[in-house]
Amino acid sequence: MLRLFLEAKWFTNYFIANRIANLSHMDYKVDSVPVKVGDDFQEREICALSSHMGQALIKQTTNLALQGVEEVSSEIQQKKKHYKLRTLVNLSSLR
Repeated sequence: MLRLFLEAKWFTNYFIANRIANLSHMDYKVDSVPVKVGDDFQEREICALSSHMGQALIKQTTNLALQGVEEVSSEIQQKKKHYKLRTLVNLSSLR
């Protein structure tokens, strides 16, 4: 089970890195992915993660990214209309 979660993390990181570098459609049927270990990259085999799971991870990551873009664009519109936006509070000032 741990191997499955590790492969999902590796695959998601690989997908995010490739989407930034190459905006074309990414193939979800990969046999191995590069994983950064220290300062080097090592190829890790994907054996427990099925292609269907890979598709689901790609869809979930893409939806989260689109949701984030929508939130940022709505905040920009609100700022242009001079609405009061939420602000970050320094926790040390609350103590």
